[in-house]
Amino acid sequence: MEPTLLPGDFLLFLESEGVPKCMRLLRRLSARKAPTVGSVVVLRSPEDPSLLLVKRCIAAGGQSVQLSAEGLYVNGTHSQYVRSQALPAHGNVDYGPTNIPSKHVFVLGDNFSVSEDSRHWGPVSEEDIVGRALIIFFSWDSTTLEKGTANVDSQPGLRSPLVTLLSRCRWRRIGLTIR
Repeated sequence: MEPTLLPGDFLLFLESEGVPKCMRLLRRLSARKAPTVGSVVVLRSPEDPSLLLVKRCIAAGGQSVQLSAEGLYVNGTHSQYVRSQALPAHGNVDYGPTNIPSKHVFVLGDNFSVSEDSRHWGPVSEEDIVGRALIIFFSWDSTTLEKGTANVDSQPGLRSPLVTLLSRCRWRRIGLTIR
């Protein structure tokens, strides 16, 4: 889902079910309804229902989807949800046109060229949508270890765990609304 979500982002999502009656506002927000086109949803993986995935809803039941080198088209109209730079420069990107059945959605990952999504599994049942992604409540940059920029961490006694945590926290991402 890059650039919307980065590795190390922890998100808060609103479940479609299970909100206590005493929390009326949340119950109203979470009432089970079809996801809106463009919203970021949390869903059960069609391949392994024990895994939760985060994808963007591109089309809903009754709409048609077509993907080509020129872009994504929903009902024959160019869609804003796939950026042209996300399309692979080579290879076959053709998909569809496909009609989305009632009570289903077509989802894509924002990092389109490496995402497994409805292009691989087909439309996803609305029953498999767990909730809507709301905000990033914590963001941790784990790439500093991979890039070798955290040499101090490899030397015992030079850094406390708290300093390590604070230095890797992506403070500007905390509290961002997921759109």
